[in-house]
Order: sequence, then C-alpha cells, then structure tokens
Amino acid sequence: MKSRSSCRANNSELQTVLTATEVAQYLKVKEGTLRNWVYKSQIPHIKVNGALRFRIQDIDKWMDKSTIEAESY
Repeated sequence: MKSRSSCRANNSELQTVLTATEVAQYLKVKEGTLRNWVYKSQIPHIKVNGALRFRIQDIDKWMDKSTIEAESY
C-alpha cells in the first residue's frame, strides 16, 4: 500500500476539481449545455466512480485554446 506522502509531493500539485453545476456557473452556461459538450467530448472532463468532474486547470487551458483573437485594424 502506498503511503499518503507518496500520492502527492506537496499541496502545489493538488488540482481543484469541480462539479458540472460549478463549471456551468464558472462558464456562465446552462448545465444542459455543458453536459451536451461532455456527451460530444468537446470539453475536458473526468469520471470519478461514475460522477462527472472537471479539473479547473483543464477548463482554463481549454478556454485559452478556444480563444479567438480579435483582428487589429
């Protein structure tokens, strides 16, 4: 059995995990829209014992990657 200290080196490596409701609020979309994106594999997510969860770091990276820069005139 692994010791507790071997699972995570320190707190800076811990990732914040959110529920679908929390991510929908964070992105300001309906939860149904978010679940549709999950169904279509359009947004990064994980399943924890069947429960849908999201790593906030993954969501932020996904938003950065999805950003469309404005053209300068």
